[in-house]
Amino acid sequence: MGGSYDIDVAHYLPRVHQPVLQFNGYFDETFRYQDEAKPYFDLLGSESKKHVVEPTGHFAPNSVVIRETLAWLDQHMGESGN
Repeated sequence: MGGSYDIDVAHYLPRVHQPVLQFNGYFDETFRYQDEAKPYFDLLGSESKKHVVEPTGHFAPNSVVIRETLAWLDQHMGESGN
């Protein structure tokens, strides 16, 4: 996991146990997929996690974020009934 951090994420990510929905762009130059985004996701301790990776730069398209977020909330919070 590149970069200089005050806290080593390898120590706290395994302690994350709440549901996690993570979005990343495969071609992101800030958080490179293979070097940072995927290892970060893999270290999360949550049993309920989903990694949405889009063939984009830093941002996933709004339509994908909305669709995935609504499905995630329905799954983890219950459907709103609409």
